[in-house]
Amino acid sequence: MFKKFITTLTITIVALVTGAVTLLSTGVYFYFTHRLQAEFNQNMEAHRGRIEIMLENRTNEIKSLTEVISTDNTIRFTAQKGIYGELEERLSYFSNSHSSVYIYIRDKDNRLICPKNTDSPMQAMVEKISNDPWEEMVVENDTNNAVIRQFDSPISDDSNFLGAVYALYDMVLDKSLKTEINKISQGDILFKQGSGYFDFNGKIVFSTDFNNPLNRDSNGNLIWKNQNILLSPLKGFENLYYSLSRENLVKEEKNLLLILALFTICIVVISTGLSLFLGRQMSKPLEDMAAMALQISKGRKRLSFAIKKKDYLEFRQLSEAFNYMLKNLKEAEDKSRFTELMQNVDDAVYLTDESGKLLDANVATYGTLGYSHESFFRLTLADILPLEDARRVMDSLIQNRSNQEPRISTLETCLVKNDKTTLPVEIKYRTIQYLQGRAILSVARDITRRIEAQRVLRESEELYRSLIETSLNGILILNNQFQMIYANNRLCQILGYSREEIGSVDFRDILKDSDLNSMATSFIENKNNHGIRGPSEIKILRKDNDQRHCFLNTIAIVDSSDKIRIVVQILDITDQFRAEQEKKLLESHLRQSQKMEAIGNLAGGIAHDFNNLLQIIHGYTEIMILKKDKNHPDYQKLIEVKQTAQRATDLTKQLLTFSRKVESVMKPADLNHEVRQIHKLLERTLPHVINMELKFSDDLHSINADKSQLGQIIMNLCVNARDAMPNGGTMRIETRNVVIEEKSPETPEGFSLGPGVYAVLSISDTGVGITRDSMDHIFEPFYTTKEVGKGTGLGLAIIYGIVTSHSGHISCTSEVDKGTTFDIYFPVFQKLLNA
Repeated sequence: MFKKFITTLTITIVALVTGAVTLLSTGVYFYFTHRLQAEFNQNMEAHRGRIEIMLENRTNEIKSLTEVISTDNTIRFTAQKGIYGELEERLSYFSNSHSSVYIYIRDKDNRLICPKNTDSPMQAMVEKISNDPWEEMVVENDTNNAVIRQFDSPISDDSNFLGAVYALYDMVLDKSLKTEINKISQGDILFKQGSGYFDFNGKIVFSTDFNNPLNRDSNGNLIWKNQNILLSPLKGFENLYYSLSRENLVKEEKNLLLILALFTICIVVISTGLSLFLGRQMSKPLEDMAAMALQISKGRKRLSFAIKKKDYLEFRQLSEAFNYMLKNLKEAEDKSRFTELMQNVDDAVYLTDESGKLLDANVATYGTLGYSHESFFRLTLADILPLEDARRVMDSLIQNRSNQEPRISTLETCLVKNDKTTLPVEIKYRTIQYLQGRAILSVARDITRRIEAQRVLRESEELYRSLIETSLNGILILNNQFQMIYANNRLCQILGYSREEIGSVDFRDILKDSDLNSMATSFIENKNNHGIRGPSEIKILRKDNDQRHCFLNTIAIVDSSDKIRIVVQILDITDQFRAEQEKKLLESHLRQSQKMEAIGNLAGGIAHDFNNLLQIIHGYTEIMILKKDKNHPDYQKLIEVKQTAQRATDLTKQLLTFSRKVESVMKPADLNHEVRQIHKLLERTLPHVINMELKFSDDLHSINADKSQLGQIIMNLCVNARDAMPNGGTMRIETRNVVIEEKSPETPEGFSLGPGVYAVLSISDTGVGITRDSMDHIFEPFYTTKEVGKGTGLGLAIIYGIVTSHSGHISCTSEVDKGTTFDIYFPVFQKLLNA
């Protein structure tokens, strides 16, 4: 096995760097741990000093208090006279300001004279404490331990000893002291009791024994290793210690060790990577050159050695030498191959440089243009192309100079022959690398035949387009989603859309619902069979929602992209359809009018002759009644004959009214007033289950009418409406003005009076309605749908006759089980209208 240079270099660098970094990290660790220990000790000494000063100030304060009490005149006087009642009250004055201080007084015989019989735990403690002099002690209570410090001051008068004032200061009970210590320090104050160390809450912090000894550091402080607690005795207080945890110090030392370890590992990793990188930088170029040389030896001569600015000088020189050799070899091969390719192409192929000089060309180029080989290469690009096109081709060389993959451009122009004639061509050109520089490769193809074919096709398209656009039929082409992809002008006129709008219209949206399914099925069959279908009569909706009637033919075709299209031809027959409908309607109304006129003449003639006979019967009956006494047995029979004759007379009058043989008394009349008069009568006669609504037009025009006949019209229609609502409902009477114009939407069906101003009376109900079969006979005399004995069938016939005699028009609209509406149109009174 051969050694690899990169492996040996890496191992050497890593070993040297690891040893150096380990030594450096060890020195840094010991230096910083010493610094941290020193800072910790300084911090502890500073806190301990502040606490000692605080305790000393507190003891001096209490000591001063005992001296103030001992020199108080009231205290000395009461002690001298033995008046101890006021002494206790005076002593409580001083004691109230210090909850942690217990003050008491002994006389000169060391007897406790004040206070006596108190509940304070200090009272019992005073009795336990020895009379021997002492300054500080730790006392055990039932509940917790106490650190007691005693202060005393003699009470004297003119050098006579009268007694002494004692103050017991319990540091454990001094809450304010704890608060102030917590503010200035993170540590705590412990007191020693036996082998244990307690905090001021009476909780034991730790105890010392053989297994948990206390050691001393270099500064004389006690250290309890198990919990890393440092104790330092407080000067002037034999049982008190300042304690501070060393946990933060130990944690910082561990963090320092961890950081140095990570630093060492990072340096080792970086040094390893750096050594590998440097080794790779040195070995990679050699490996690449070896691989490249191997590929070139296998025939891949178009490869080249990469030369990078960051490569070492020796590697760059070696790569340049190889590339120079390969370049010369490649150029020779490329020129030979390129020449061979150009000569085997039928199209004209030529090369131009940046100045426009022709560098190379195949025989088809200069042969087609009529040049010899030598004369052609003395030309430039501007000699064989129009000047503007030559500039455009040369500009592409400049534009594509920075592109790694220049795009292929296309240009339709002409080549100039030697005899100055032109040859139409399509040139595709792009920038290529040719020998020592860049050149433009152009391929020109003769498009003479294509141009001629395009001209013929364009003329054919124009011809058929003009035929379609001038067609009287609407022509459109649909895609698979029924979108209009083409529509001629006639279709836009039929549908009412502009050219811009028609492209977004769905053909299904313009079909009536009744035609939608059949058209969809027809289109599907068209797409499957590719046959012509139609004509079909359909209804379509214009943009303005106007309905048009049309004939429709469809045929399926396949376009150039193999997609099925539906060609639709639409012939608008709306005008013919409406004319036919109007013709049928007029014929129907004419037949109805002739029928009604014939019936009227027949009824009028019979009624006139029958009325003459009734007059004779009526006259003789009157004469016979006058000659008979009321008690005569024939008198009542004659009365019945008279009444029957009168009813027959009334019936003949109705027939004469229908046949318009009764003279009408025409006067200006107000429809609103006549309706109000009839309404007063109807209010008393209509059932309570029928609700009556009135709606009057305030500016209603007057009409020329017979008021009695108007009342007959209103009353008959209201009675019919009442009979149509046996279970109750709503009867509505409305008046309004209507202006009828040519093809006005206000024009009712069958209206034959012509344009003008009309006053309209509408009477509607919510009753049972009239069937379609009965609608054709409602105005015929004696036609009724009521039960036998409940109607003569003359009501609507008489109304029809009255309206006709007033030159008016009556129309009826009804829907079964929903109701019926009668609209009566009266011409307005012309004198009032003209005024």
